[in-house]
Amino acid sequence: MTGIPTKFAIVDQALPLIGSVGSNEHRFVYLGAIGASLGDFLPSGVSGPRSPYLDVWSPVLRLFAGTTPTNGVAYCLNTLWTRLSRLRQVIDDKDKLELFGMIDELRELDAIGKSLSAAVAQIPGMQAEVFESIKRAEPFPSSRPKVPPSNAWHVRGTLHGSHPGRFLRALRERAAASTASAQAFAVGAGIGYASDLCGNPYINSVVNAPHRSHWWRHRWISNNIDTWVWGYYRANASMSGVTPNPPYPDWPNLREANLQDRLEFGLDPAAVLGGVRAGGPFGFPLPQEIVDVWLAAYRDTYGAPPPGVDSAGLQGAASLAWLVLWLQTSGQAIPCVPLGRIRHPDASTRPSWMDSVGQVDVDGQIIQPPMPSRDPDPDEAELVSALIAAVVAAFNFYAGVVVTGIDWLVTAIVLAVDAVTDPKWDELSVHIGWVLVYLSGEIKELHDLMALSGLGFPYTEQLAHNAEALRAGVRTGNSNALDTVRSVRDTGDYPQTRWPLLDSDWIRRPTGSVELPAVSAYATAQEVWPSHFVDGHRSGTAIQENPLTSALTDPAIFAQRAALLNSSRPPGLLFGNAIDVAVALSPLDSPAPPLDWDLDADPGIGMPTWVLPSPGAPRGSAVVEP
Repeated sequence: MTGIPTKFAIVDQALPLIGSVGSNEHRFVYLGAIGASLGDFLPSGVSGPRSPYLDVWSPVLRLFAGTTPTNGVAYCLNTLWTRLSRLRQVIDDKDKLELFGMIDELRELDAIGKSLSAAVAQIPGMQAEVFESIKRAEPFPSSRPKVPPSNAWHVRGTLHGSHPGRFLRALRERAAASTASAQAFAVGAGIGYASDLCGNPYINSVVNAPHRSHWWRHRWISNNIDTWVWGYYRANASMSGVTPNPPYPDWPNLREANLQDRLEFGLDPAAVLGGVRAGGPFGFPLPQEIVDVWLAAYRDTYGAPPPGVDSAGLQGAASLAWLVLWLQTSGQAIPCVPLGRIRHPDASTRPSWMDSVGQVDVDGQIIQPPMPSRDPDPDEAELVSALIAAVVAAFNFYAGVVVTGIDWLVTAIVLAVDAVTDPKWDELSVHIGWVLVYLSGEIKELHDLMALSGLGFPYTEQLAHNAEALRAGVRTGNSNALDTVRSVRDTGDYPQTRWPLLDSDWIRRPTGSVELPAVSAYATAQEVWPSHFVDGHRSGTAIQENPLTSALTDPAIFAQRAALLNSSRPPGLLFGNAIDVAVALSPLDSPAPPLDWDLDADPGIGMPTWVLPSPGAPRGSAVVEP
């Protein structure tokens, strides 16, 4: 599924071309551009059950929220990083008064560090809960088969795979009779439709299956593509073959993009996390007219909404979408500290609590430093569960070091208060430098935990491949862009059959049996980068390689594709790039309305929405949705 960051990057470029939305309404365009992905957060658990996606997030949100306002991961990690970074600056400035003024704040850090360790100690026990929730997030389990009526499906499946064109038309018609905010929301919904229509076929080619059959690999790959798209356009980058200019580590990171600010809801993360602790509500950020327009469009298209898809549920969904963006992209819940940004002290100077090989005395116990790398060779295909176990072990090492270093710093500063001479600035500088290095290690482990789990984004530096290894035919790193971002040419093995749900193996490209009839994922003769579906330009040029086509709104082409629904390997079909499609769809009174193309590009690119004739029927017996 096209991720929210990619959709926002498309909004950034499409809005100036659309030009009909006042700047005061831009936040509603971004909200509307979330589009069918809003179904991930519906129902939100406020007035009914939780969506499958929120079931996966639930233990993670609890971990970040904590049981009190001051013992969750979000508060502890942000407080440690903020105060210790400020302490380093004070020591660099040799500001004695400011240093002594921080003593009370620093005394609190020992308890905060231990609270953080206690919170992270819950992760091994959470793994099974999260993995079971991931398995239950199957889009069309046997309890919810892809048969009519579509309002009985998970909401995410309904919005992507059932009359999305009809829903968008209803939304636009309702918004046209409402306020400027609702109309801006409808413009955004058109951009969301365009992003899914053009982006999901591309993502399917990288996943080697549609969302329906490999749903969690789809999210993991989408996160890598989001990282690439955001960095590529923010850096004004170009690609020469497989080589980016500037290099990937120099691209801006999603981890600090603050995408939650695009929505400008006036929400406070502490308040929304408080809602998580209390089980809701999470906030009421939406103007009621947008809620009314969306719900009316749903009823117009699908009939009665399921339990929890109501006014309160929609408000909760918007709040939780905002919270997830804050957790993923604010740099506050997990600070953004890629390896290239860590400021290492002189390696010849080590604090008294660390020996020459990096061992640390923690409360009288010598503990070893972690292994330097956990990235498996793709040929070895290590499971995510094993990688996460290594992450937690490394975190525990770093956590012990940080608490030990904080204890030493506080003691040294307290002793310096009554001293006649100045503090020993050079010695303090060594200690704070190493404490921050190890705290950066803690942050990296949590970052990797989120990224491996499919709930966060890799750093842009993790998209890089080892050029020397590549020349030898070997690709390195779980997240290297060659394996997780660049499209894959048609090899005849698409789409793969359903994920067997046995292992946490979504970092592997599935290469087993093919779901028949075989089709095409993305209709290009060569591998391409995501810019092909975003703006269509050949990298670094104004040459348009993926222009807008008439397929978007042509009923005759739609009918031709409907007749090919169960054909083996029908010809591919491109709609054009997402920006041009979004601009074409932007007039709310357009005489050429959007059609019911399947926004998941399921089973392949350029197919109408479809249903099965009966539960358990094979996909090859599908019929076009009436």
